[in-house]
This record gives sequence, structure tokens and C-alpha cells, in this order.
Amino acid sequence: MNYAAATIMGLASQCAPNVAPQTVAAIVRTESRGNPLAVNVNHARQPKAPLSVADAIATARRYVTAGYSVDLGISQINSRNLPRLGLTLETVFDPCTNIAALGQTLSQNYRAVTAGRDPQTALRVAISLYNTGSTSRGFRNGYVARVVGNAGVAESVTAEYTEPTP
Repeated sequence: MNYAAATIMGLASQCAPNVAPQTVAAIVRTESRGNPLAVNVNHARQPKAPLSVADAIATARRYVTAGYSVDLGISQINSRNLPRLGLTLETVFDPCTNIAALGQTLSQNYRAVTAGRDPQTALRVAISLYNTGSTSRGFRNGYVARVVGNAGVAESVTAEYTEPTP
């Protein structure tokens, strides 16, 4: 059950109004292809795809309890970020709540990296932070390029971002 682009854009406008809907939609397409029940266990064999919210919660709980880092829901919020975002395993699979967390995280990242950068570069660095927690690893692993590609942006994105020297 993957959401159509129009549904994702509507959720983005409603649930993360501080982020351009196209940006939210591109991240969602990259992270889960629009699947609100997506569960990705990092560094482990992937579980069977959940068929219901209850199944997604149970699957996530099993792996989180075992100590795994798990990416959850339509925008793949990492389980280790749930407390900071005020979320639980029971709330993270709500698509609006999940997209709101994406918006909150991306906005915080963007504000943290805007100094000395043009807006599009700052956005790309914020996207790298969203994926990896690093201003450069999301460029190196191709994530930023995939998000930009999913946004339909034709311009090329370099494989690596280098911090400007003062």
C-alpha cells in the first residue's frame, strides 16, 4: 500500500507546512516509495513487510527491543530519534505524524546549516543530515542525488559536498 504522489503532496502541505511539498515528496519517495508501514532494520536481514499498522508496530518493537536501529514509516524516522521527536512506536506509523517529524527534522537541519550557504546548497546539506547525521556522508552515499532525482530536478548533484574554507 504505497501512497500516490498527490496524496503525499497533500499530506506534506497539511502536516509539514514549513517544508516545500515537493521536497517532502522527494524524501518520501526515496525513503519508502510512499509506504506508510515501511520498516527497515539497519544492518540486519529485513523482516517481512507489515500488512497492517498493528503488524508494523509489532515488527518494529521486536527489533528495537533487540537493540537494532530501525527506520519507521513513510519518511523512515529512525527509532533512536523517537524520544527527541515526541513519538512512540504507536504514533510513528501515522502518515501525518511521520511527515510532521520529517518536516521538523529537516527544518532544524536547514536552520543549522544556512550560514554562508545559498538556499539550495543548505537544503541539500540538510537532506544529507536527515539521512546520515553528517553534512557530507549523504552526498557520498548518493542519497542527496537520489532525493534530487526524485524531485525531478534536472541539474546534476555532485557526489560529494566539501565544506567551504573560511
